[in-house]
Amino acid sequence: MSAPRLTEEQKRAILHDYLSGLPLRAIAARHKVDTSYPVILAKRRGKPLRSARQIAVSREAAS
Repeated sequence: MSAPRLTEEQKRAILHDYLSGLPLRAIAARHKVDTSYPVILAKRRGKPLRSARQIAVSREAAS
């Protein structure tokens, strides 16, 4: 059985965290989603994706 669908409010919160630069692992833990979901959601919504450098910096900040 798959997980219940996210509400629009939950999706907006995930996207906000992603666009704010929160590390993907932190977003996934906070919202109980897979680490790939914030990127998928950003692509679907036409939002800018993080560059490899941004991801590396956010990983360093999380450590």
